[in-house]
Amino acid sequence: MGSYTLLRIVSRFLLPYILLFGMHVVLGGDISPGGGFQGGVVLASIYLLMHFITEESALNLQRIIQIEKVLFLVLLVAAAGNMALEAYITQTGVLVLMNVVIGMKVALGMGAIIATFLEEGAV
Repeated sequence: MGSYTLLRIVSRFLLPYILLFGMHVVLGGDISPGGGFQGGVVLASIYLLMHFITEESALNLQRIIQIEKVLFLVLLVAAAGNMALEAYITQTGVLVLMNVVIGMKVALGMGAIIATFLEEGAV
């Protein structure tokens, strides 16, 4: 893939902007269209782009599954805490927290799915 240097340069230039856009979609989900799922998919696309730029996979699937389990637990605790403390906390703060956790969980899950497909295709 040595003839794709322009594509690699442009992709490396766009990576921080894709990251910022993904974070914007995740954090702005409580007041605009978007949220955790959409932003998580945008953030997972960074892994796919990095794979095509560097042609190497540095993803530990077992570690990702462990982190996803912890994030699911955080999501459950945040939802239960919201129900228990509904009168004492603002709804916006809870929505932002839930969007961030869901965005991280979706980004990791989609990254794991992409990595699994890329590894099986390389065999």
